[in-house]
Amino acid sequence: MDIRTEAAIAAFVPSLAWLVLVYSRDRYEREPKRLIIRLYVMSVLAIAIAFVLESIARVQLTGAVAVIIVSAVAVGLIEEGAKYSVVWLGTRRSGSLSEPVDGMIYASTVALGFAGIETLTYILRTYNVAVAYHLSPATAAHLALTVTAPSRALTGNLGHMSWAGIVGYAYGRWRCGTGTSAGVFRAYLAAAALHAGYDGLLGLNAAPLAYTVLLVSVLIYIHLFRHALAASPYRHQQLRSVPASVPPSGPPGHRAPSPPAPGGGGVPGFSPDHSVPAGGLGAWAQPDPRSRLVGQLPPGLPVHVVQRLGAWAHVLTATGWSGWVDGRVLEPIADSARRTDASGHA
Repeated sequence: MDIRTEAAIAAFVPSLAWLVLVYSRDRYEREPKRLIIRLYVMSVLAIAIAFVLESIARVQLTGAVAVIIVSAVAVGLIEEGAKYSVVWLGTRRSGSLSEPVDGMIYASTVALGFAGIETLTYILRTYNVAVAYHLSPATAAHLALTVTAPSRALTGNLGHMSWAGIVGYAYGRWRCGTGTSAGVFRAYLAAAALHAGYDGLLGLNAAPLAYTVLLVSVLIYIHLFRHALAASPYRHQQLRSVPASVPPSGPPGHRAPSPPAPGGGGVPGFSPDHSVPAGGLGAWAQPDPRSRLVGQLPPGLPVHVVQRLGAWAHVLTATGWSGWVDGRVLEPIADSARRTDASGHA
């Protein structure tokens, strides 16, 4: 088999395996496979952008340490910027980005495609250098495929995926209305710093410290991914198909749900008494704006107020989904309308 074919297999099989793993972790609302494939292919554009900008950024400096540090910083900023640019370009008009974890999935897809192409170049470079040092083609191929390829399959894929995922999380929050563009920029700087730290420490022959930076990056990625999944509105719809029973007593203002209306075909115990105002309402996991945002209720949605706590209201929908909203803006439903909503007829 030709070395280029073997190198391609060694580079892209691990990259795709990591992608399948990440994609499978999105348990509640999977992203369209067609969009995932398109973003993976579009990673070629990220490589091209990075190559051009890194070529322009190369400067003549004196001192190996200065060259390593400046190169690492430039590479971190350029490559993370190139990957994010492709994620933004490929998803800016997509209606599939509906929760923060989607941003991480899309960013990971582009990053793993980027890592696969980069690994391919590393493998071929190792082979060509070995041949230039008069090693036999068989020995050079063995060196490239058994040393460079396995190392890059782990460090290259994990590094690019983690750094891009940090930016992807902030991008997903921004697109879903729970974050800001400034937050995306801060995440980009953090990812670029981690990337630069890893590359710079490797260049300074401080491999243990470099791998520590990589480990920290992976742990941050895992933490953000879990947090994004926990905040998924689709999670609550799947895990709670019926409402939880309400305690017989509670804090001041506690209200038990009304019995189901006669002939009602909805969830047992559901009787709407308010509706969501125009413009919709954000819903939180707890009566605290610092808790996670669990969904966005559409305008006009009938809800039942289970409990009030100050300005907060714990509301229940007909599907059994619940969350805390700003109770001050809920619109009361008249008795006749309540019977219509609950039973389906006046």
